[in-house]
Amino acid sequence: MKKIYFVAVLVVFAGLSLLAQNDNGGIKITLVDKDTKEAIPFANVVAYKDGVQVGVSTTNMDGEAVIKPLAPGIYNVKGVYVGYQAAEIKNVIVGEGKTAYVTIPLATGEGVNLQEVVVTSYVVPLIDPDTKTGQTVTRDEYQAMGSKDINSVAATTAGVYQADEGGGINVRGGRGENTTYFVDGVKVFGKPNLPQSAIEQLNVITGGVPASYGDLTSGAISISTRGPQAKHFGSIELISSQITDKFGYNLLGFSFGGPIFKKRDSTRRTVLGYFVSGQGSYIKEPNPSFVPIYVLKDGKLDELKENPLLPSPSGKGFIRSTEFITKDDMTTQRYRPNAAARAITLSGKLDYAPSANSILSLGGFYEYNDNINAPMANVLFNSDNNSISTSRILRTNLSFTQKFGNTSSDKDKNKSQSLLTNSFFKFLVSYENNLTKTQNAKHKDNLFDYGYVGNFERTFLQEDFALNYEYTPAYTINGVTANSYTYTGRRESPVTFSPGSQNADAAIYTSYLIANTNTLTTPITMDYISGNNGLRNGDGVANIYGLYNNFGSYQASSTRQIREQFRIATSFNTDIKSHALTVGMEFDQRTNSFFSINAAGLWTRMRQIANDHTRQLDLSNPIENPLFSGLVPYYYYNYLYEQNKQTQFSEKLLEKLGLPKNYTGFVNTDALDPATLTLDMFSAEDLLGNTDASNLISYSGYSHDGVRQKGSKTDMNSFLNSKDANGRNLFPIGSFRPIYASAYVMDKFDFKDMKFLVGLRVDRFDANQQVLKDKYALHELARVGDLASLENLPAGFRDNIPASISKDAAVYVAQNPSGGKSPLSIRGYREGDKWFNAEGAEISDPSLIASSDSRPVPLYKDNANYDSRVSAKAFTDYVAAINPQPRLAFSFPISDVANFFAHYDVLIQRPFNLQLSPLDYYYMNASSTTPLITNPNQRPQQTIDYEFGFSQVLNERKNASLTITSFYKEFRNQINQRIVVGAYPKNYIIFDNIDFSTVKGMSFALDFRRTGGSQFKFNYTLQFAEGSGSNANSGANLASSGQPNLRVLQPLDFDQRHSFNLNYDYRFGSKKDYKGPTFKRKDKTINVLQDVGFNLTFFLGSGTPYTRWATANPFNGGGRSSIVGQINGSSKPWNFRTNLRIDKTIDLKFGKEDSDDRKSANLNIYLQVLNLFNTRNVINVYQFTGAPDDDGYLTSTQGAAALALTNSPSAFIDMYNIRMNTPGNYSLPRQIRIGVLFNF
Repeated sequence: MKKIYFVAVLVVFAGLSLLAQNDNGGIKITLVDKDTKEAIPFANVVAYKDGVQVGVSTTNMDGEAVIKPLAPGIYNVKGVYVGYQAAEIKNVIVGEGKTAYVTIPLATGEGVNLQEVVVTSYVVPLIDPDTKTGQTVTRDEYQAMGSKDINSVAATTAGVYQADEGGGINVRGGRGENTTYFVDGVKVFGKPNLPQSAIEQLNVITGGVPASYGDLTSGAISISTRGPQAKHFGSIELISSQITDKFGYNLLGFSFGGPIFKKRDSTRRTVLGYFVSGQGSYIKEPNPSFVPIYVLKDGKLDELKENPLLPSPSGKGFIRSTEFITKDDMTTQRYRPNAAARAITLSGKLDYAPSANSILSLGGFYEYNDNINAPMANVLFNSDNNSISTSRILRTNLSFTQKFGNTSSDKDKNKSQSLLTNSFFKFLVSYENNLTKTQNAKHKDNLFDYGYVGNFERTFLQEDFALNYEYTPAYTINGVTANSYTYTGRRESPVTFSPGSQNADAAIYTSYLIANTNTLTTPITMDYISGNNGLRNGDGVANIYGLYNNFGSYQASSTRQIREQFRIATSFNTDIKSHALTVGMEFDQRTNSFFSINAAGLWTRMRQIANDHTRQLDLSNPIENPLFSGLVPYYYYNYLYEQNKQTQFSEKLLEKLGLPKNYTGFVNTDALDPATLTLDMFSAEDLLGNTDASNLISYSGYSHDGVRQKGSKTDMNSFLNSKDANGRNLFPIGSFRPIYASAYVMDKFDFKDMKFLVGLRVDRFDANQQVLKDKYALHELARVGDLASLENLPAGFRDNIPASISKDAAVYVAQNPSGGKSPLSIRGYREGDKWFNAEGAEISDPSLIASSDSRPVPLYKDNANYDSRVSAKAFTDYVAAINPQPRLAFSFPISDVANFFAHYDVLIQRPFNLQLSPLDYYYMNASSTTPLITNPNQRPQQTIDYEFGFSQVLNERKNASLTITSFYKEFRNQINQRIVVGAYPKNYIIFDNIDFSTVKGMSFALDFRRTGGSQFKFNYTLQFAEGSGSNANSGANLASSGQPNLRVLQPLDFDQRHSFNLNYDYRFGSKKDYKGPTFKRKDKTINVLQDVGFNLTFFLGSGTPYTRWATANPFNGGGRSSIVGQINGSSKPWNFRTNLRIDKTIDLKFGKEDSDDRKSANLNIYLQVLNLFNTRNVINVYQFTGAPDDDGYLTSTQGAAALALTNSPSAFIDMYNIRMNTPGNYSLPRQIRIGVLFNF
């Protein structure tokens, strides 16, 4: 035992700098004499993967040997012993973290040819002794399926809910974000989009999660990719729907691999090998619609652009011509215009094995996506101005595996008697960098092209225009009072407009307005333009009835985000007799940086601030104007230069224009060339404004002008006090850099016939940022215990504090002490979230202790803080959360055809959306609404998971089994919105750990192995998922209404009560195994369907819940309704979908018939059909009617009133009905694709 403890301690300390998480599979081989069934000790066993030798071992006295670690995949295992005929088992499937059990009988004696190798195929056990619950999908199974989407494949697992093809998943009642994805042991951001040819195996874990997995509270999707092989190989694949449907799906993929260098000895072992795969895709319509897509008829849009405005029926001004478009002006098609998506992905792996016991693997991944955003609001008039979203993902990892031990038989005989066997060490380091952008498709990073309509030459009549003076009967100058005329300021002359090419559709409105206005009676001013549906620089085009964006509407903002993850993982594995021990550690640090700007708003902001410091006349320095002065003098004034009001933008612009800093003339920003402007001309104060509504920018890890600031994190003191050389606030905000670390130990062992997996994982999460000390205040509060040391309190203030009140209680006063006023007296107290009145009695409503300004006012330690927005002393460092997670799972084979299994898991996951946003606090009191703040002090979420199950072989042929599983899960500390009532200076909403949910259910899984060409897997899940919230925003209405933060159990949005999945696969086979129809032609029998197969996947599920409303609300926003019945008390319809893949394989041969150089290949031609029966499943419904195509608004009294206010009721009705029947309410329609896969 001392040796065991010594080894464990040594491993822990050796790995402290290499924290880890990983999982490994293995094969346990038993060699027996074929005739006597006796064990064969000291025999050699070898494992191969794709012809590459990956492991060697020697059997012990019981004839047993274990080969590990092995990556998920398919292996061949050979057993060899002197005097016996060698035997090999093909196609042994090793799953993620699973051990495959293989018995190899060796023959000896007369009639046995010792030079031959007996080869048999592995039969996957119907009863899986593994303790994890879920599903393993091999490469062959994946290739055979109709859908290649990772989530859709995972959805064939019992307990996994997916609303529609390609959508997100919920594992056993968990939220979508509670599922974590791994690729080759590397934790990745979101669902990975790997090349199809790169996937070796997909493992779905729904329960019994080993301690090596962490940072999840629902399930795990672990994907293993292919690696090098002993021979060169490759494939090319083409998939297209160009001739089969209207959606234009096109994909070209490839893969290549093989050895680069082999040992030049008898083993021919691959020392250096590679694998590279990739794919590129172009999809005309990435989100096909069941609903017809309405577009304008040919030429109609050009007609509208020629006449964008019409005279208003009121006789004054203009209205938009698009308000009169009806269905007669439209036609339909199957796809959205200008909605294409393009993507390219590359994946590679390089393996270096300097010895049989050492493997160094370098992996890399690159993905680029270019997606046109085509909202339905743009489809009718504005598809030419769709925005674009691009993403770039870089991921690389380096892993090293070192096995301890030798491969020679003599040394292995000694090794078999040692304390530690099958020992190996794994080290993994990975880095991921995700860059995403959403921008104007035309302007990209040219920020000043956003919102630019054209050049507006603005001129003014100034002191030389007589009408700019007003009569002042008692004007005093130089001590003399007399009649005079005084200057009132400049008056704008008509504007001259030259349209720009940057946003040509937007410029049409202004050009048309000016051309069709009688300028003799109506001067063209900037105000006139904006008031009559024309556009100035920075103005947006008004939408049509809140339903459609008018032509010329442009993407106004530009955003970019960089997410990084650096991760180190290490583990040590060893067998101690019957115990397989794993000790590991993991460390990762993520970095989140972003910059978002309302670029179009820059033009409005420039117009506002360029002349801020010269808006007032210099009334103290009148100048007589000799041009008009006579008996009555005329006095004018220059504009006053107020340096304290001058913005940085003004200073930089004047410098660029060659004007002095104190220039007091009008600067026309609407005549500036966008190419001459840069964002660094603005200060942070210029871009942020005075309220949250005036902010043009949002940023973290960037400076206010969009320059990346690497390595920094937010410090509130620096945010509040950093200034530039001119004393302007810089407001630096660093990146979000949370730190996650864990350590775990696992023991997998057999006790008699029972298999146990016992583990303990300890997670440590540090948000690595500052948080409010007290969420109820933005300054440091005075507590009861502080009152004795505070000065300037009124007499008797400290008297009569109830004994029941804690020294740590916050104190609330009768009068707001801002401006040096006295707090007068104590009105009440607060301890945490509990409120008390002055007498110490607990109260439920904080307003009962409101001060004289009608809100609870806390006492600050420093009275000066009442006149400032926020102070750094109100913040402290986030306290790291440390959470132990015990894991226990076991399986108990009742017989060789039945197995009982169970597990108990505690799972922890880091919180989401908790990044500190100092601007939220800084502008809190200036907000006109109840602000929503992310809350940087969220704690990790937790799940407690229980499961009991039973597996049974159903027949004597042992080709079918039934597994029954019951499960129960408790989700705790889930995130939702809550309102902080009684906060000062105002109530606000935060994300907090206030939600909980329970999930209970039962699943039945039938596994029918291939017999007569057929194979199928069927499962049914009965599940009850209830909770206080379905997602982090489901409590938004409750929070924004100011109601108490009540929490009751209700059906969750993804509570699918009944779920049925069936995957049926049929192979007709070939040659002697052919099972299909035939006919004879002359003397030859033709196998009509040779090497043809098909795969059908069926999904059937009951409808998910929704909440009925008592009144109809408009589709285009606005209005609230009371509910009918309970929350999520109604159900949507059942849904059903089927995917099909039919394929035909053609074997190809190259070279001379009997030549050693003869090559083989195959061509697989297939048809892929998604939603085979074109079932129109209802995904969403309107809450008043329960229908997907009618919200009931148009026939309501509110709708009738709104209709009466429109310029064209018939146009409004047509547009409303079209937009209301939105594609998002239905599943995807049938999609048909033809594919060709060439393997060589």
